[in-house]
Amino acid sequence: MKYIEMSKISISNDKKHTLLMLHGWGCDKNVFKDYIRDLNNNFNVIAFDLYGFGQSVSPEPFFDTYEYALQVYLYLKDKGIKEISILGHSFGGRLALILSTCFELKVNKLVLTGSAGLKPKRGIVYYYKIYKYKLLKKLCSKSAKLSGSKDYNNANNILKKVLVKVVNQDLTYLLGFVKSNTLLVWGRKDKDTPYYVFKKFKKNIEKVKYYLISNAAHYCLFSHMYLCKNKVREFLLDG
Repeated sequence: MKYIEMSKISISNDKKHTLLMLHGWGCDKNVFKDYIRDLNNNFNVIAFDLYGFGQSVSPEPFFDTYEYALQVYLYLKDKGIKEISILGHSFGGRLALILSTCFELKVNKLVLTGSAGLKPKRGIVYYYKIYKYKLLKKLCSKSAKLSGSKDYNNANNILKKVLVKVVNQDLTYLLGFVKSNTLLVWGRKDKDTPYYVFKKFKKNIEKVKYYLISNAAHYCLFSHMYLCKNKVREFLLDG
């Protein structure tokens, strides 16, 4: 099976270890530009525009989290890359979990920041919003658009179908299979992947370190870049 080409930044130095950076939903590879600049002397850095974002082509309608991860794996396999470290933010964390547990790929270090992948806690407010959205969709598509999530409303029709599948895929079962040395970088005020998600990752991943920023939210990797870059660099270069 041949991978579908994705737009990428690839900074190569054959004498050094490979570091793969995977961005979140709605972002692109350029969010990592400062990290790439900081780490390219120590690693072969690869950063993709995942399908549907940046300069890459739209995914196929059948895509889900596993298909995204498979396409990344096929690229690495095609390039003969068998050993790697991964930094994944949000949706990129989903892919990092799958890549580090489901494929013949040695992942030495794993950095997960605001990582998605766990089934969210959903109370009565959530289900009220869902039923309200479905009703508004029947009555008036414009009103329904105002009620949907930002990611959903900003997506084209194909990405909307893919996103619905992605957000409903629970990867909790993979946490116990993660054998890589793992660093969690998280914002205590994260509302997209809340604190309880961080705690579950911390509890269920075997070899885990963490850096929790009390006044940061979902994009702490970028909003608190100086602090996070130091922690990420130290972790990746240790040992």
